[in-house]
Amino acid sequence: MRSHYDRADEEARKHAHTYNGMLSVSLAIESMACFTGKEVPTEMPALIEALRAYDYGIIEWLKRQVDPEIDNGVYHDGWGSPIKLVVTSPREYAFISFGPNLKDDGGQSDDIVYSFNPLEGTAPSEQGGP
Repeated sequence: MRSHYDRADEEARKHAHTYNGMLSVSLAIESMACFTGKEVPTEMPALIEALRAYDYGIIEWLKRQVDPEIDNGVYHDGWGSPIKLVVTSPREYAFISFGPNLKDDGGQSDDIVYSFNPLEGTAPSEQGGP
């Protein structure tokens, strides 16, 4: 029988895996946007395909570090649920994990939300704004 501490450690690992995956994928997206100057796709499958076209090595690395299924246009959190991509503007992207309860709580409750600007690494003129 597992102790309370073992379950807590497992949950902490799942949280860390989820957050680190979100960070890794967002950095790959920012790198792609910075170096290609192309518009960043707003759907996960198209986003993964754009990363593959940019640098296949990134996808291979993400498969090893984040999720072997990322090559299929989806990646999963530490609990095995697909990460949801929400795009509210060209500068406002968010990855959402449904967290331990495995339910979409709209970014609330135990959901894990990682927001980022995929154009962060580009010059202001490339971002289309001041």
